[in-house]
Amino acid sequence: MEAHLYKAFPRGNKGGNAAGIVLLDDFSDDARMQMVAKEIGFSETAFGTALSAQTFKLRFFTPKTEVPLCGHATIAFLNHLRQKGIVAEGPVLLETKAGSFRAVVKKDSACIEIAAPLIGEEVTAGAAFHALGIAKDEKGPIPATVIQTGIKEIFVEVKDRRILASLAPAEERIETFCQKYGVDGVYVFARDPLEKTAIASGRNFLPAIGIPEESATGTASVSLAALLHDRGVKCGIYRFEQGDFMGEPSWVEVSLASDAEERIRSALLCGTAIQTTKRTFSF
Repeated sequence: MEAHLYKAFPRGNKGGNAAGIVLLDDFSDDARMQMVAKEIGFSETAFGTALSAQTFKLRFFTPKTEVPLCGHATIAFLNHLRQKGIVAEGPVLLETKAGSFRAVVKKDSACIEIAAPLIGEEVTAGAAFHALGIAKDEKGPIPATVIQTGIKEIFVEVKDRRILASLAPAEERIETFCQKYGVDGVYVFARDPLEKTAIASGRNFLPAIGIPEESATGTASVSLAALLHDRGVKCGIYRFEQGDFMGEPSWVEVSLASDAEERIRSALLCGTAIQTTKRTFSF
């Protein structure tokens, strides 16, 4: 089994979020896929099999468990197909445990269309901030909110990037918090990013599924774009900074499609990926 290792959503030629890409003939051995994902050690590894020339089935494994969808690994997978000449530029259909997704492969990037996120309940700020180890008076104006886009997370706004940089949350405390609310992780953001073209900086903690912190999260970025849109922040393209505090600076870009009443119909998650190396596993 050959695994191709990529960095998705890099900022220029630096940073990005590491993902493993493995092409298989079938998905007959879950234990082997989980073992490979654990050995690679990245936040997610995508395993794919071709159903036709432009249709693929994908499954995603963290070092700890299987998840229904992963944005950055999907973007890495599509860019891998493009770079290796496996698919032509144009539409691609992806089958996942989170449903079917339309994607498009471009000359130097790829995009995936994702259904409108489900914006759920607001969470008591005190509980969220206790889990993160920060003071209540450091919260931003948007209440902590549960949102689901394949992966279900709680989104917490802090006043500024300085507070974001100071976060040092305990994994066990966040995992307990996530279990209480039935979510996979906590995404913390501030709306004073370094770059003028970005709208927010974020940090994403998912210890419950084996990811202490992730440097670029596609599904969470779609959720955050939907939350900001819902709170009246309207942009043509929502660009988010992530990974700076991990030494892996990343860009994630999301555009939203809405109806005449400003209700979100779908989101387009776009990005590139660069291959770093590859590994071979024998069983």
